[in-house]
Amino acid sequence: DGYAAADAIVRGFQQAAGDAVEFRGRPGDEAGDCWIYAVLTPQEWRELDALGGGVISNFFVPMPANG
Repeated sequence: DGYAAADAIVRGFQQAAGDAVEFRGRPGDEAGDCWIYAVLTPQEWRELDALGGGVISNFFVPMPANG
C-alpha cells in the first residue's frame, strides 16, 4: 500500500543519514491517505520533547524500529 511504500522510503533515508538526524512520523498516518514526516537532529527532538509536557508527541512520534 501507499503508506508502506512511503514508510520504507523514509526508513531508507534514516539509514542513510545515520545518527545525525532522526525522522519521526505523525501518529495515525498509517490509516489515512496523507503521510507527514519530520526530521531534526536528536538534540532538537530532545528539546522539543521537553517543552510543554511532551506536547510534540501529539504531532510527531519516533518511528517503530521494526517498521
